[in-house]
Amino acid sequence: MFGKFVLNLIFLFSLNVFGAQLGTVVVSETYIYLKADFDANVIATAKRGDRFQMANKPVGPFYKVKMKNNQFGWISSVDIKAGAVNTLSEIKKEKAEVERPLESYTSEKRVQNTFAILRYQGLFVQNLDWKEKTLGQTRKDNLSFWGWNWTGFDTLVEGPFYFDSRIMATFQVPDYYQKITSAPASGWILKGQISFVSANPLGQNFLFHYGMGIASTFSHFESRVIEAGNEKKFTLEDLTIGLVIPIGLSYRLGPISTQIFYQYYWEKISTSGISIGLNWPY
Repeated sequence: MFGKFVLNLIFLFSLNVFGAQLGTVVVSETYIYLKADFDANVIATAKRGDRFQMANKPVGPFYKVKMKNNQFGWISSVDIKAGAVNTLSEIKKEKAEVERPLESYTSEKRVQNTFAILRYQGLFVQNLDWKEKTLGQTRKDNLSFWGWNWTGFDTLVEGPFYFDSRIMATFQVPDYYQKITSAPASGWILKGQISFVSANPLGQNFLFHYGMGIASTFSHFESRVIEAGNEKKFTLEDLTIGLVIPIGLSYRLGPISTQIFYQYYWEKISTSGISIGLNWPY
């Protein structure tokens, strides 16, 4: 019961973001898929003249629709048209295409491999212009983070939402601690972020991304200082939550996706960094 309520809220939110419209099936019969993928499970069939509430914008080669039982599914964008369509005219078009060459069906099947609708995960490294207020002033250093990311539709919630989720960490300690205390320091930094981004095709294998999300950083450093012959240890911890604005490019080489992102963090102190990643579909 609660799950259906949440799904309804998600769909209503998607309608607010992308808009909603009435759609009419214009082919003799079509499948409704569980996900925006021709290899996904078929959850229902629809016939010519059936009408559904559907999103204004497609996700790749699919439109998301709401069925009478309040379940959501995905219909091929070539099988449904916006509005209360006169299906008699569509029948005439269908008859004219009876002798359509086999090559056109083959190319239609290939749309399932559209770069924008595939989900990717993989490893990335990010060089961050690290800044923090510590030891009486704002200090900075360049640190390298290693992390893992998940990118694409249906990575967090089902629907027309393209997410980029990342978690990264470093065991580098800013060198200003040792410069100030003259003693080695240790520690680590953990960062996590969830961004709602776009996937704008610039070609069959090329995507441009931009968006906004939430980021959080937790740092833990241990250092020591010697005063009057006595060693004093101290621990510094900090937790920040703010916004992240990612801008990047993805390029597909066979099954592998390479990506480069510039990420601006608006937290307690604004920072930015460049990440380079290697992803594969899942």
